[in-house]
Amino acid sequence: MEDPTSTQSVSQMTSDHRGIPFSRHPAAAALARLKSNPRVLRIRLIVPDDACPACQQLEGDYDKDRVAELPTLSCSHPLGCRSFYEPLLSEIYP
Repeated sequence: MEDPTSTQSVSQMTSDHRGIPFSRHPAAAALARLKSNPRVLRIRLIVPDDACPACQQLEGDYDKDRVAELPTLSCSHPLGCRSFYEPLLSEIYP
């Protein structure tokens, strides 16, 4: 596994212990859809109650261009990163 403290781009690193590149991880597709949706104002990063410290630090609301990529590279939970994205919408119905 790559050193999560290196200066290498997160997108170039592997996403988790299974070695899936971020660009091929399901979270990458979800994030791309949220970023491209004009009704999404911001993106909330949700973490489970029993999340590791690395994931807990990422919990919160982000501008679309500043949201962290999931899964968290430095996640230490035995089940891996279980965090997910939630959109903050400008409107619910068209």
